[in-house]
Amino acid sequence: MKDLVILKNYCNECDKNTNHAVLAQHDWHSDPDDYSYAQYHKLVKCLGCDNVSLRIEDHDIESAYQTDNEWEVPITTKSYPKKLQNHKKFDNDYLIPKLVRNIYNEVLLTLQEDAKILSSLGLRACIESVCNHLEIVGGNLAIRINKLATVGYISKKDAERLHAIRFMGNDSAHEIKAPKEASLKIALEIVEHLLKSVFILPEQANGYLDTLIDQYTLFEKLLEKHLSNFNNGDEYPLSHFFEKDWRRVQDCISLFQTELIDNINKNNFELLKIGRQEKNKKGDEIQYFIIHKMEVIE
Repeated sequence: MKDLVILKNYCNECDKNTNHAVLAQHDWHSDPDDYSYAQYHKLVKCLGCDNVSLRIEDHDIESAYQTDNEWEVPITTKSYPKKLQNHKKFDNDYLIPKLVRNIYNEVLLTLQEDAKILSSLGLRACIESVCNHLEIVGGNLAIRINKLATVGYISKKDAERLHAIRFMGNDSAHEIKAPKEASLKIALEIVEHLLKSVFILPEQANGYLDTLIDQYTLFEKLLEKHLSNFNNGDEYPLSHFFEKDWRRVQDCISLFQTELIDNINKNNFELLKIGRQEKNKKGDEIQYFIIHKMEVIE
């Protein structure tokens, strides 16, 4: 029985170099009078997870060089199916909007194929697609990135890093300049941080963490939930209705209360009526609201 050949090969499932057994092999050799070259096709199986892949070795015999008393042949290897090595995709990428997710996945394919210029353009397009989804408008991407920070989706430091990706994409588009592999790797991490911060973490935190509320629709939904704890005719300021959750809405309460009053006057919010106003110890006017019509809150 032929001895089993063991070699080190990258495993897509283990996501690292592991011991592989060679299951089958096909060799091809060039005419040595022309150029001495060989190619080995090896069907290999990971001895850790049993994943099977194709390994192709290119042996440049003509370029062999001597080391001590031996000749070293330059060997390059490729594995199929291809995979972006040492990279873990999002487990919950379904939380990313479809168009943004499609562009992100296409970027991973270009990186996998080592298409550096297209990868650079794709990473820039990822940022553009995030701005489109969030309806961040502006005459150019520079303005839109700054607005992402201004409205609070990202920090100022995050914006600075996104501008670096914008520069890289512009160089690829206008100067046909391929970025370095290390630059693309960092740029991918920055874009993935953007996607995670804007789309994934807010959804994961919802219901598990008491996050700040900065959207009126979420404010109104939380208000309806708290109103179910009170009786018709109860009259209190909003802070009393929200109880401990007041801390989640108070940063934007002026805008929220203005829109709430407008909706009550237009009969778009029927659970409350506008009540009396009183001054607190600081002399500030405090608006009260009256429970008017309770509905069953699912």
